[in-house]
Amino acid sequence: MQVNPRAHAAEILYGWLENGRFVETAIDRADTDRGLIREIVLGSIRNKATLDWIINRYARQPPDLQSRSWLMLGLYQLYFLDGVADYAAVNETTEAAKGAMDPFRVKFLHAILRNAGRDEEAVRKDLAEAAPNVRFSHPKRLLKRWTETFGEARLEALCTWNNTRAPVVLRLRKGASVDAYLAELASRDIDAHAHARYPDRAVVLDSNPGIRELPGFADGRFYIQDPSTFTAPDLLDARPGETILDACAAPGGKTIMLAEAMQGEGVLVASDVGGKRLKRMEQNLKRMQQDWVRTLEMDFTRPDDRAGEHLPAEGFDAILLDVPCSNTGVLRRRVEARWRFNEEELQSLIQVQARMLDGAVAMLKPGGRIVYGTCSIEPEENVRQVEAFLSRTPGFQLEEARSLVPGEQDTEGAYAARIRRG
Repeated sequence: MQVNPRAHAAEILYGWLENGRFVETAIDRADTDRGLIREIVLGSIRNKATLDWIINRYARQPPDLQSRSWLMLGLYQLYFLDGVADYAAVNETTEAAKGAMDPFRVKFLHAILRNAGRDEEAVRKDLAEAAPNVRFSHPKRLLKRWTETFGEARLEALCTWNNTRAPVVLRLRKGASVDAYLAELASRDIDAHAHARYPDRAVVLDSNPGIRELPGFADGRFYIQDPSTFTAPDLLDARPGETILDACAAPGGKTIMLAEAMQGEGVLVASDVGGKRLKRMEQNLKRMQQDWVRTLEMDFTRPDDRAGEHLPAEGFDAILLDVPCSNTGVLRRRVEARWRFNEEELQSLIQVQARMLDGAVAMLKPGGRIVYGTCSIEPEENVRQVEAFLSRTPGFQLEEARSLVPGEQDTEGAYAARIRRG
């Protein structure tokens, strides 16, 4: 039996509120209406602080988590989702809820949605004067950090960027013509445009007919990849004939860039933890016609797991080390990450990153280079991490570092530093 998309969305939201369950996997399991479910779920999570503020305005007592999930998705449709009439947002959400909740809670849901829809102008006026964490729907701890790092003038632009829907970006295979591909898309009535920062490398879809339906999917003419991820591979500057390690490679976007630059000449090892991540990377490499790359199961977060017998004894000319991080540079795409951020987890990540960097540089040849990269905008994970490494490790020099702030160059945030071994 087909499940109502709003009911499916509410179930996913409920699971997230209850135990922090990752929503992307649950969304991908949807058989139908996946686009609507994705929009409602991710939009509700992205705007959670604002939606909670509206709920508190009308609810005399905090609602239970299941009721809150329905309220969030209903209010998201009312206040943020274009193309859905207010009466449809209220009535269809209420009707869908009848199969999941008792009549008392359904009545409670309907009353709040009806009143919030009726009072929308007044609510929006008050919201404009609300505290920044409510207005921008970001945790106070992140806003405080970013005000200190970037200043108040840049804070609003950063939060606004994080709260917009992220489009699908296609990085075309190295050497492909963006103009020619755009013309091919236009011939199929698919709206798209060249990326502002990388007009010769990337295409932004204005509509999405389905990735597998796009021309060139099967034969690897493009890879879905935000341009912020170009930063680290570009800085590594892989060359044909080199021996290179991509230490945390899945799902493979950066590996494919390195492989294209090497033109199939040399040795490129792509490692990651096993299971689905490694299998997915191998599938992506095959589709992009780069399955000459050697894949290897290896967990770089564990100092004792180096799979040394499968690695070149003489070491590597270059290593790309894209470490686990707080994801604060990609909150537009990873909407849950802002609510998971805390100082304790940050400190734990910093320690893991330091261990990974120390372990990776030991695998470099003399004169070799390593690019340390994150998708974070926190100084402790980026410039301070590199400074700490250089201060404790003689014989290495920082050659170049690049940093992207979300939205300022039409990309997500990223950091990359190239370090040379003497």
